[in-house]
Amino acid sequence: MQMENNKVEHSGLILVDKPVGVTSFSIDSRLKKILGQKSVGHLGTLDPFASGLLPICVGKGLRMLRFAEHHDKRYLCTARIGYETDTMDSEGSITSDKVVLSSKEYEDLRESGFAPIYEAFEEIRNSKTQIPPKYSAKKINGKKAYELARAGVEFELKPAPIEILNLEVNSISRDEETNLIDVEFDVSCSKGTYIRVICSDLGRKSGLGGAFATTLRRLNSGNLSVKNAFTMEQIEEMAKAGNFEFITDANVLVEHMPKLYLNDAQARMVSNGRKLDAKYFARDIKGHEVGTKYRAIHNGELVAIVYDCFEKDKNTGETHHIIRIERMLLC
Repeated sequence: MQMENNKVEHSGLILVDKPVGVTSFSIDSRLKKILGQKSVGHLGTLDPFASGLLPICVGKGLRMLRFAEHHDKRYLCTARIGYETDTMDSEGSITSDKVVLSSKEYEDLRESGFAPIYEAFEEIRNSKTQIPPKYSAKKINGKKAYELARAGVEFELKPAPIEILNLEVNSISRDEETNLIDVEFDVSCSKGTYIRVICSDLGRKSGLGGAFATTLRRLNSGNLSVKNAFTMEQIEEMAKAGNFEFITDANVLVEHMPKLYLNDAQARMVSNGRKLDAKYFARDIKGHEVGTKYRAIHNGELVAIVYDCFEKDKNTGETHHIIRIERMLLC
């Protein structure tokens, strides 16, 4: 698609390897300048102290953004045990006394195979809910929690459902400068899981003092990997050379959805915004819950995102199982 100023309107998905120290929104702004367009938005905000995979949609690729919001995530994190901070990361203010183990206490802990740490992680691994941190974007009566926290307003956040899919300890060591314990772990979890809270819980549940996140790196989001991501410096250099191969097909964001295959007549009906009778897709929808979203495919091309539901006929009172359009893509 050509823009009025003869610049190309880029569309698709960009995988950015976000560096530490910048916001996700600043990456959006930088890409807008590089591409010369305003239609840019990211999936899954990373805190400034975090690095790693930041998927960004541009142009028509933004239509896919909401279909990938519930992707599971994978992170690599280092938790420092010894005290707590108000933000649960290294950028916050200390809110508890420091607990520094003596050399003898640390050796005893090491000889136990770091049992309290592994036991705490086992409890965390089985958690089904989590209280979001006060320094988060969770809304309280229309206000973001971190705005209220910074204003000194007292409030409580309710536990939210989460799922820890996998949690593995990579290493446990003692920092030579502070004598505090550093635990590096790899965690896969559902959307809405706060890794900072896992760190805080680790400190409390292990009985070794508070804990906070010192490093956090997102490795995966759904089927997307940081291994395929570009740094902003790489993107800038490629764009200057007229090479936009860092922009890929945004359809990858919906590859987790099952498919419905349309014939020519059905594809025309969908393109005209009409609903379809679900009985013609009995084989495709078998085993899926009602309301499941599907990729509607015609001649190998993704034409729409659709879903199935039951609809009552206003005239006859009969209930019909139908396929409705969630989002048209060929437009």
